[in-house]
Amino acid sequence: MRFERSRRLMGRTPLAEIAFRCGYADQSHLVRDWRQFAGAAPTHWLRDDALARVG
Repeated sequence: MRFERSRRLMGRTPLAEIAFRCGYADQSHLVRDWRQFAGAAPTHWLRDDALARVG
């Protein structure tokens, strides 16, 4: 549930604030979860998602 909430906030809120709001210990904890569940760090996911919308 933490990951899903962070996904909804991604791109509109700084990573450190997302980590705090979603109950992660810190930003690196958030990034580890993203790598595990999304297969990429949040910044890579955002970049790839933005590219997919353009193409």
